[in-house]
Amino acid sequence: MKKFVWMMIVCLVTSMMLLPHAFARELSNYELLERITKLEDQLAEQPDTAILGSWAERITLSGLVEAEVGYEKIDFDDPAQDDEDSSDISLATVELGIDVAVAEHVSGSVLLLWEEGEGPVDVDEAFILLNGEDVLPIFLRAGKIYVPFGDF
Repeated sequence: MKKFVWMMIVCLVTSMMLLPHAFARELSNYELLERITKLEDQLAEQPDTAILGSWAERITLSGLVEAEVGYEKIDFDDPAQDDEDSSDISLATVELGIDVAVAEHVSGSVLLLWEEGEGPVDVDEAFILLNGEDVLPIFLRAGKIYVPFGDF
């Protein structure tokens, strides 16, 4: 962002030096500095979504991290044996959900899942949702989905 601002400043100053007839009057160094500062302030107030553009407002990320914690203390009645304490913390599950609103009545969702001992990251759910709402009475959810009923 700083590089862009400095490049803009250089272009502005260069254009002022090369095209002095384009301005009604010449500006002093103080006036130029004020003008540049004002432009920098305006750029700082704008949200930095240039990389994703309008998609930044349409993408929602969610997640889940589960850890398993255990503690064990063994107390031996025999004074000759030492008592034992042990503890363990391990990462059990990590989920990452990505929801995207593609258009007004079209959206998609992907849920990535990693579980301890299960291997690489797995696509747990992935679907596209077409929802006509009041415009067209159609509702379609297609993809890899878990139905909310039945035997597991």
